[in-house]
Amino acid sequence: MISNNILFFNTDSITNDLDKITNFINDYLLSKQIEDREINIIFVNADEIKRLNQKYRNKNKITDVITFSMIEGEDVEFSGNMLGDIYICSECIENKSYEEIIRRVFHGIIHLSGVDHEGSNKKYDTFLEIENNLMTQFFGV
Repeated sequence: MISNNILFFNTDSITNDLDKITNFINDYLLSKQIEDREINIIFVNADEIKRLNQKYRNKNKITDVITFSMIEGEDVEFSGNMLGDIYICSECIENKSYEEIIRRVFHGIIHLSGVDHEGSNKKYDTFLEIENNLMTQFFGV
């Protein structure tokens, strides 16, 4: 079976569930016909996420998650098997709960699967529905 290579860096409160999270993400991506790709999920502090947000999104503020797709935009021919990077700042998540950290991981994965929420309420509602469905599936609620 072809799968995706999902790597975590600087994990904080999700260390014990990395295999479960990785398998769940891989199943989701395979259901979207996304296979044989590499994804980095990187936990950073508030200063780093703010720097990234300023440099790449021209927004001089902290945020909880930023996703960089390597299959769109300039220089895509150099990305190889990389699907993208997800940067998460768990200290920027209001209650820092495990569930909310996982929500941000799924948020980034949904973006990397090609779904966006910018531009209209309908797009945002569709995105949120996918995100909520993943949370329900993952947590069995």
